[in-house]
Amino acid sequence: MLTRVPSLAPLALASLAAAQPLTTLVGGADQGGTTAIQRQVVCRPASVLCSPVLGLPTQRFAGGTAVDPIRQVVWDTDGLRMVSVLSTVNGGACRIVCGPMPVPGLPAGAVATGLAFEEDGTSAGALWVVDSALGLQRLTWPTRSCPGPGQRCNIAPFMPTPNHVPGGLAISEVHGAVFFSASDFSGGAPNNWVFGVRLGNPCQPFCRLQVGDCGAVRLGPITGLAFDDCTSTMYLTDGRITMVATYTPPSSTMPCQLQVVSCCTQQVGRWYGLCVEPVHATNVGRACTAAPCPNCAGSMSLNALGDASLGNAAFGYRLSGAPPGVLAFCFVNIGGCTPGIPLLCGTFHVPLAPPPVNLGAVATVGAACAANADHLLPIPLSPWLCGIQLSAQDVILCPGTTGFGVGLSNAVCTTISDT
Repeated sequence: MLTRVPSLAPLALASLAAAQPLTTLVGGADQGGTTAIQRQVVCRPASVLCSPVLGLPTQRFAGGTAVDPIRQVVWDTDGLRMVSVLSTVNGGACRIVCGPMPVPGLPAGAVATGLAFEEDGTSAGALWVVDSALGLQRLTWPTRSCPGPGQRCNIAPFMPTPNHVPGGLAISEVHGAVFFSASDFSGGAPNNWVFGVRLGNPCQPFCRLQVGDCGAVRLGPITGLAFDDCTSTMYLTDGRITMVATYTPPSSTMPCQLQVVSCCTQQVGRWYGLCVEPVHATNVGRACTAAPCPNCAGSMSLNALGDASLGNAAFGYRLSGAPPGVLAFCFVNIGGCTPGIPLLCGTFHVPLAPPPVNLGAVATVGAACAANADHLLPIPLSPWLCGIQLSAQDVILCPGTTGFGVGLSNAVCTTISDT
């Protein structure tokens, strides 16, 4: 059962000076003949998120990666097939959620060259794909886990020369834009470009950016593209070098612009896809119950519903493993989880100043010590929220013949960021 949808405004106004978290990039990579999903705090050595995934892309421009904060998965393609894997793992084998499956709507003889995910204000979101047949497609979502083909736009008129192929794809919901790169992969000068189209009108470009080198370091053909709406920053990679650049949208007097900030090398594999990874939630403490609540302390857990990414309308919290038919109250506050104070049957880790906000009472539904309750807390598309920490914890109230029992979940700690 879902509670009413609250607003973040009362909490966010208490923390206007949030510190921006360090940006983490994630993407598919060729590690000397083996594929992996790797992550990298920008300009620091990369590490493996999980491996293996799919086969190696058969062409330099093939492949792409997107992070889906609603399902907490990383989408990856080798050009012909695609798969989604859990994004909350850290090393080891990839845990597959969808696929491997053929890339939907891909023309015969073409390969997918980039993926990007759009938080479109719905509970499903949208996955975009660009391909070597010069098509840009917003996939549909017929099932909860796996996408299907969608409407495809012809981007051939955008290409600077017949040798240019798109190699990277990124989305900025704040700017309402889809960005894709175009490079000459034939072996000469890459002649790199980035084009911007509107989310609502992907067949008409509004922004054209010619991309130069990273100072004295020559940038090869672009194989991956990412965008961070928290800082209006674009990340472009040729696989070995990653360019970090600030994006300025066009105005009535100036065209769109990229201002190079830095150029970084990564030290594990060669990127063939790129995306910004949101900050994942962590859990603190443990659950407890007191009679006449059933003893569900060993099974009861509060977890984040997705990632607290800008524009994620499906974000919230899920209490699982709880007694059925009891009332669950989710208390949320600004700030990181605290060491806690004694409360009810356990320890309360949510900061008490300013007073926590109650997301409302929800009746749990399900079997004994397996009931659930969801609390929605949509994240607005407001960059000034980036860096704000949120803490949440559930209190349950159980009716009994002689009074009420209480219970307390673990706490969930997260930071608003972007993907």
